Amino acid sequence: MSLMSFLNSSNKQKVAVLPDGNASDLDELFTNLIEKTLPKIETVIKWDNLLLEYIQQKDAVFFIRRYASASNKQWDLIRRGFLTEYSSGLKYVFCDNYLAHYFYLMALKDFVPTINEFNKLIKSRNFPYGYMKTSAEEPYQAYPKGKSVNINKSGWKLAHLYSVNQNDYNFEYKKQSKKLFPRGEQIDWKFHNDNNYPSRRIEQENTDYLRKVTIAHFLRLVHPINYFLVPKIKMSNIDISENPYLISFMREHNYRRFEELLLGYEELIMSKKICIKDKSDFKFNLSYGLTYNSKSVVFEKNKNPDKKYNIKKVGNYILDYSNIDSEKEGRRKQPSPTEIVAKLANITNSSLPNRKKIAITLGATRAPIDSVRAIQNASSGKTGWAIAEHLFMMGHDVHCIVGKTSAASSFELPNIIRAGSPEDMLSESIKIAKDDSNPDVWIHAAAVLDYSMPAESGKRASGQDSWNIELKPTLKHISELSDYVGECVRIGFKLETSVSEEILIKKSLDQISKYGVDAVVANLLEQIGDNQYPRARFVIPDGSFKLLNSQMDLCDELEKFIS
Repeated sequence: MSLMSFLNSSNKQKVAVLPDGNASDLDELFTNLIEKTLPKIETVIKWDNLLLEYIQQKDAVFFIRRYASASNKQWDLIRRGFLTEYSSGLKYVFCDNYLAHYFYLMALKDFVPTINEFNKLIKSRNFPYGYMKTSAEEPYQAYPKGKSVNINKSGWKLAHLYSVNQNDYNFEYKKQSKKLFPRGEQIDWKFHNDNNYPSRRIEQENTDYLRKVTIAHFLRLVHPINYFLVPKIKMSNIDISENPYLISFMREHNYRRFEELLLGYEELIMSKKICIKDKSDFKFNLSYGLTYNSKSVVFEKNKNPDKKYNIKKVGNYILDYSNIDSEKEGRRKQPSPTEIVAKLANITNSSLPNRKKIAITLGATRAPIDSVRAIQNASSGKTGWAIAEHLFMMGHDVHCIVGKTSAASSFELPNIIRAGSPEDMLSESIKIAKDDSNPDVWIHAAAVLDYSMPAESGKRASGQDSWNIELKPTLKHISELSDYVGECVRIGFKLETSVSEEILIKKSLDQISKYGVDAVVANLLEQIGDNQYPRARFVIPDGSFKLLNSQMDLCDELEKFIS
């Protein structure tokens, strides 16, 4: 397989799903989990030889992990794929941390390209900088966006032995890095007469020290000796990947594994002297995995007259209705059978593999035009509720951001946020996306207004002959969220009218390409509710699609896709 072929298929290169397990110390965590995901020694050595040869070339282009994120109002500050060229010959391109996923994945799969392949792909500007992109970056990028890698989706996080942008260099990296690798302004990147790609050119000859730091940064970023996989979980509100005892443990392991090679690597990456921590000082009891054993749940009557019943806990689960506020004839009423069954189904099915945290936007959005009138999409929320209920009963952790709905859920879902306006829905979505426990999946089922107007103060008097309203485009939520959701699975919805199925599929693929979603649920307005037509089409990036004949088919397909 060629290097280009491997990178183009990176989204299909499977990483083993994080298994269920427990660890009481670092030795157990390493033996049961980490060791099984380390690249082979001989593969890492081959990568070391390749990279050492590459960095010695005067015309080498280096990847620098800087300026990879900003709020949606500051996308002009992001620099992924931006190329900088010095008059001395030094070149670097900004990227994000996802670039490291490509290198780790290649090493894990025992894939090592030839130096000629490696040279050609990077110097021809065909090597991807990562797999996230905003519209603000696109005009200035000399390097392309690539395919995603299924590391985080499989429950893992890629951990560093030596940080890329922190102060474990032998100099004050964080103080100097902004001067060494300046962000600059977007206008600094332009097309020049002698090339057909945008770049920033800097006239500076004295770059020996800069080149040394650039190489150190580059090798920390791309060398597979610097990475290992850990569960994507937190300990004491800190990612386990950043635990100093674990990092120290893995460094000590690597000294034994690679001996002189690692010492040479540390010199090239300008590492400061490392103090090995005593692993016996770090005690923990860690449970990890995407699945857990199912627990028994039984009901028990309570003698407390204020509560008709409670629920006895067996194992780790309590189905608690002690706080229900539905009371008739002086008695608290039992929840509906539908709700009880739904919650028991959630508990039972949470033991299935690959259960996810899922965020779903659903319903319509409304924008006022004066104090009493508004414009609103025609969406009942029925489909969104059905999807949310089905995924909840299948054991997923479902969070709903709900606009205006005329349909209601058939039982009370646990995590509901109401957000009726486009602005509120976007704001609440960003909050969830930025949460420490961010969703693994986003389903964009809401009908968000494409156009609105600034609302007039007060009420416009009735009886006037006409009222001319100028509507202006609103923010596209699926685009605005792109910089916050990371590499999670995203599913969009596409509704068209009076077009052919061919055009519908093409527009769905355009959405996939433009916003980086993983699939699209596509519909024609005039076919909805007509049993002689499919309920929806499920479109994936390769252009193929599946006809879904019912709402249940749609729910099943979504659950199958995200699991």
